[in-house]
Amino acid sequence: MVEERSNMSELGKSNKFLRDAAYNFITAGMDSTSVNLTWFLWHISTHLSVENKILEEIEANCPKRIDGEIVYFSGEELNKFVYVHAAMCETMRLYPTLPLNNKSSVELDVLPNSGRIGPKHEDAYINALHGKK
Repeated sequence: MVEERSNMSELGKSNKFLRDAAYNFITAGMDSTSVNLTWFLWHISTHLSVENKILEEIEANCPKRIDGEIVYFSGEELNKFVYVHAAMCETMRLYPTLPLNNKSSVELDVLPNSGRIGPKHEDAYINALHGKK
C-alpha cells in the first residue's frame, strides 16, 4: 500500500470531493467509462442490498486510518473487492457500452480468417443480445 501525505487528505474526507470526482469520471471519461460508471452508480443507488454489501466489503478491506491520509491500493489489494467487481461486471452485462457496433469496409478487404469482403460491406454486432436470457 502506498501512502501519500498532502492537502488532498482533507478533501478526501468530504462528500463534495467524492461527488466531484465521480462527476469528473462521468463527464470527462471516455464514453465507455462514463456510461459504465453511470449505470453502475444508478444500480447501486436503486438497490439498497447491493449498496450495503459494497459498503461492508469496503469496510472489511480498507485499512483503518486515524490520521485521515489518502491510501492508494495496489492491484493485489484491489483484488479483495470481489463483490464490487462482480457488480461492475453485471452492470456491463446488462447495459453494454456499445449496444450496437457497426463496421463497414471502404474497399475490397481480406479478413484474418482469409474471408473476403467487398467494398461498402456492412456488418453489425449487437452486444445487447449477448448474455441475456
